[in-house]
Amino acid sequence: MSAPFPFGFPLATAIYLAVYIVTLVVHVLFMNYVLAGSSYVLLTSMTRRPSESTTVWRKLLVDWLSFATGLAITAGVAPLLFVQILYQKQFYSSNLLLSHRWMSILPVLLVCFYLLYLLKTNWLAARGALWRIGVCGVIFVGFSFIAWSWTENHLLSLDQAEWASFYGQGKMLYRNGLLPSRLAMWFIGAFATLACMLMWQVKWTPGLSGEVTGAAWRQLGSIAMAGIVLAGVACAIFLATIPAATRSHVLGWTGGPYLAIAMLGAVLQLAGWWKLVRERRPSTSSQAMITAGCVATIGGMAVIREVVRLAASDLPAIEAHHREALNSGGLLLFLFFFAANAAVIIWCGVQVRRAVTGGLSHEPNSQ
Repeated sequence: MSAPFPFGFPLATAIYLAVYIVTLVVHVLFMNYVLAGSSYVLLTSMTRRPSESTTVWRKLLVDWLSFATGLAITAGVAPLLFVQILYQKQFYSSNLLLSHRWMSILPVLLVCFYLLYLLKTNWLAARGALWRIGVCGVIFVGFSFIAWSWTENHLLSLDQAEWASFYGQGKMLYRNGLLPSRLAMWFIGAFATLACMLMWQVKWTPGLSGEVTGAAWRQLGSIAMAGIVLAGVACAIFLATIPAATRSHVLGWTGGPYLAIAMLGAVLQLAGWWKLVRERRPSTSSQAMITAGCVATIGGMAVIREVVRLAASDLPAIEAHHREALNSGGLLLFLFFFAANAAVIIWCGVQVRRAVTGGLSHEPNSQ
């Protein structure tokens, strides 16, 4: 690990790492939307007299969270497959050690998915505020539990020295001092991603931009900037508390350039949101700064995440496994269907938007 990620690794490892990062970033975009969106919906459900700004974002999220959850689950399949190739021993071992506690994320996810649809029904709207707060609370707790479980599983997979005693004592919970800062970094940072995606939703949804006031844009920008700053603090605490040998890889040639990209992305986002808040509406330049910064920050931190994991891995052993997996074939077939399915999804989105736009433009003439 002496060259920028992933160039310092054998070809097979570098290919799997690169594809894993690309697919992981797509998954993180939707995952952040769901995680931060469910948090926002819970907080605003407890407001007795929500402002006009709060109402517009809450309505948009209630309409789209169930669909975004489906996208997050679908986009999570590819990185889930690649992580099993990249870190087979670590990933399977932590899964088995956490056992039923780990597998419980599946029924929790199903319950949250169902409740997101329930949240949109007239049946729930006709009930009292306590019902809505209760449903939103269960959704928030469920997604938070899943986020915590993935963080716990990840850290346990890196702590091989703990595996024997963990199994011997029959533990179901893994405690690690890095868990709070790591979870906070990704959880709080999700709000900046959510704000960026809401910004584009408004732009791409016909007729919606007229409902978003300057105060609503200012609220969204404030949430995003707070998320970026606080996530940066959590990131600094996390990097300060990881082992010194691991930190040397993160700050060195392997991860250093990507940490710089992530930090530059955060600065770019802050500048873009500050411009949007001052102008009380998004402009082409602020949208470009926010979007480029968001992708750079998530991409950079996704690489840092893997540098930390690779530093704790038995590289000769996993590199041999990667060569064997690459020689088994299937990667080109995956890439073909990945590109084909991505093209079909984009085509469907374009067709739906054209249909909606055409319907709206035709509506006044039909009256």
